[in-house]
Amino acid sequence: YWKPILYSLILMLALIETGISQSGLNSNDALFRQYIEAGKAELKAKNGATARISFQKAWDNSAFTKEQQDTGQKLYYKAKNLDPYFSMLEEAEGHITAGDYKSAVNLLKRSEKHLYSSSIRFPEEELDNFFSNELNDKIDKAEQQRLKIVNEGYQKAEAALKSNPALALETLQQIAPQMEPQELAQFQVYRKIDQIKVDLNYESYLTQGQEAMEAKNYSVARDLFLKAWELTSSQEIYQLILDAENAICRADLEQSKREMELNNYEYALELLEKSAECATNEELEALQENAMSNVYDEYLVQGKRALEEENFQVAWSTLKKARRNKTTSEVETLIKKAESGIKYENYLQLGLEAEEKGEF
Repeated sequence: YWKPILYSLILMLALIETGISQSGLNSNDALFRQYIEAGKAELKAKNGATARISFQKAWDNSAFTKEQQDTGQKLYYKAKNLDPYFSMLEEAEGHITAGDYKSAVNLLKRSEKHLYSSSIRFPEEELDNFFSNELNDKIDKAEQQRLKIVNEGYQKAEAALKSNPALALETLQQIAPQMEPQELAQFQVYRKIDQIKVDLNYESYLTQGQEAMEAKNYSVARDLFLKAWELTSSQEIYQLILDAENAICRADLEQSKREMELNNYEYALELLEKSAECATNEELEALQENAMSNVYDEYLVQGKRALEEENFQVAWSTLKKARRNKTTSEVETLIKKAESGIKYENYLQLGLEAEEKGEF
């Protein structure tokens, strides 16, 4: 009588236990896929560190099967090996932002070895396909943009060659770094650049510079000669540049003398520094000594006045300026007096502050 009942109870318990066990397996499988999918999503977003965290959870969880843990481990190391690839992608994006598509294409192509290396093949084909397609798409888009810049730039340069050679030159110089060696050879870009430089307004710059020299606009003349030099680096232009710079120097020297007559001694000193190359040592030293002596006298008078007014800080800084132009025992004495006054004021202030705090 009891045996059938007992067998029924045993069978019921077995079925319950099997159901619980199966439920646990299903739960573990779901958690494992959750970790894997989260890691894959982060990896696709180029968040390698975050992806590795998810893969490591799948690797470290003892509740998962050995096969599942092995998969997590493989994905972890594959994700880690992609760090150099992600860095190269980021660098390539920087080139693209800067408009340097040739460098971007070259860098993206070099990144292929990191992506297609056998050490980075993924257990799941989906990831390999995703990264492969993504990289190919980036290379294609960057190359298309490079070709667009090159073609449009070359057409613009060709159109401007006769009417605006300067624009043609500028455009060719801009697109040349984006061109491949075979393209440069095919379109003879550098030969055209050299020819445009020769054909540009060399004579115009030369004539304008000579006219500016005659009008004593020496700085203008020098700038025009420098522009001509950029077009044709001839000995003639080099000598004209030297002549213009020497004229500027002589003009500064003469202006310094006029400034001294107007008692503008500090400005005169600035001009004399610019005139060092065209003045004789004796002339330069005499003018500088005269200017510095007068600057000294001006600061000395100001410093004494500040001392009389007990404005010791102003006196000290003014007298230091005087000493920079000429060192005398008088100015040294006055500087010490100003320093003593500053110390006195500092001690006085400290004493007053102590008195306010009741610290006698």
